[in-house]
Amino acid sequence: MPDDEGTAAPHSVSLHVDGTPQLVPAATPAATPAGTRASDAEEASEPVPQERVWSEEEEAQGPQAPDVNEAYRRLAELMRTMNLTSEQIQRVTPCHRVLSCFGRPLWSRVPRDRFHLSKPAARIPQFISHSWHGSAWNKVTMLFVLKVGLPAVLVGSLFALVMVSCSIFDLLPGYARQPLIEPDRTYTFGPWGICAGILTASVVLLVCEPRGKVFVDKICIHQTDPRLKFEGVLNICAFLKNSDSMLVLWDATYVERLWCVFELAAYMKSREDRGQMKLSIRPTILGPSSIASCLGLFAMQLSQTAVPWANRLHGFFIWSSICWVGLFSAVYVWRSYYRQIDNMKVQLQHFSIRNTKANCCERGHVGRNGRSIHCDKDTIAECIRHWFGSVEEFEKNVRSHVAVALTQGLGNLVFPYHYLLAAGAPSLWGQADFIASRLREQEFYYAGVTAIFGLAYWLAAIPFIFACGGLLNYKLRHRYHPCVDAVMPFFVTAFLVLVPGGGLYFLQAGLLSVLDDMLAAVVWAAVTAGLAMLAWRACWREPMLRLSDA
Repeated sequence: MPDDEGTAAPHSVSLHVDGTPQLVPAATPAATPAGTRASDAEEASEPVPQERVWSEEEEAQGPQAPDVNEAYRRLAELMRTMNLTSEQIQRVTPCHRVLSCFGRPLWSRVPRDRFHLSKPAARIPQFISHSWHGSAWNKVTMLFVLKVGLPAVLVGSLFALVMVSCSIFDLLPGYARQPLIEPDRTYTFGPWGICAGILTASVVLLVCEPRGKVFVDKICIHQTDPRLKFEGVLNICAFLKNSDSMLVLWDATYVERLWCVFELAAYMKSREDRGQMKLSIRPTILGPSSIASCLGLFAMQLSQTAVPWANRLHGFFIWSSICWVGLFSAVYVWRSYYRQIDNMKVQLQHFSIRNTKANCCERGHVGRNGRSIHCDKDTIAECIRHWFGSVEEFEKNVRSHVAVALTQGLGNLVFPYHYLLAAGAPSLWGQADFIASRLREQEFYYAGVTAIFGLAYWLAAIPFIFACGGLLNYKLRHRYHPCVDAVMPFFVTAFLVLVPGGGLYFLQAGLLSVLDDMLAAVVWAAVTAGLAMLAWRACWREPMLRLSDA
């Protein structure tokens, strides 16, 4: 949401050119047709409320102080009622408009009029709340993962299955390779499934147009006409009340921004019955981390096909070195993320409106023309007193209910499990290539062994290693001496590769040397699943936002 300067109210309140409202009659914006257009070109051509051109005399005229105070009192009164000032001002935009040009509406800093890309709506399916002071790259990638991630993985898996099937029937070329198990055998292998899967998923992620309508301030609130912009800001509470769900794109700056916290509190206030509240809170770092993890697992799985497994110790050394490179970036990013969570915990424990930041305060309450402007905190405080009885009661509500909502939304120490399964899809595609190489030679027994190992690796081994990494990162998240801080990610990465990763590998090799291959695969899968469950249970016992720890 725009934690930005105020602008003008319609109907009974109008905006002067310096951003100050006045109690003068204002023209009602021209109606915008609510009909759905058949094409994007027609939709983009829909008329929008008219921008008024003010004369030099009107621009030079300054408001009277008594009118200004009364105007802001009326503004607060309009906001706290959560009623729309105009049916045409509540608008939504298609999801693909938000993600067009790699999410340009979210990272572009140049004010542009995209208001024509939205259209009026009686209800808002999803209200997207975010801080404009956080990383735009993280927000864009998080939205790509949320809106298009699952279709990309499913389509990638479908194409991987097609290529694996072609490989089974010897319709694709391959090369001779010695596998990890059956070291005395050589199979014709081709990495067609994993390559087709990652390529198709990447294309779908970038070109697929997600369905659904959302509210995003940069599009659904006018950005170039200050009067229409203020009318949008004035109706924020009404938008939240009329929203079916709310998505919070959380980052370290979210709790610091006055408008962001106000939006979250207003949405919760409009849903007194918590059972009707559909609130999703996602840390924006999940976006780039999910994509980076997926690409890292692709590189590790693909490299496994090139490792000379005739000498298992030599093969493990080469493969673990490649794994170390892939894990290091994830360790570095997530250690920083846990520190941000700690900072948010402290912010919530000591939350106060006077400590939050607003654009007007950062500009010293001086408009672009040099005139003094009203503080957003005063208007918001008036709404808060009406809703919660006092500002102090609202601050208590933020420290309790808002903190609980953030706790539930952010989860615990590691990726949500379904995120890990989606990010680990390349490992499944790669294991399918191994199965295809056995089926091509009609080795059904070893194809079954490979299938058990592959599913256990995807469903349990990868989540187990990530859970161990989450626990270790969380325990070592604090800042130490600069030299220790610099080598800490190297230490954590080396531990993950050698202990959880190396332990599972040598357990697999040991079982294969003393048991029948099929029995060894079943035992390894059972042990790995048990370790993964224990590790994830330990993670859930370490919530990141346990407020009693503050």
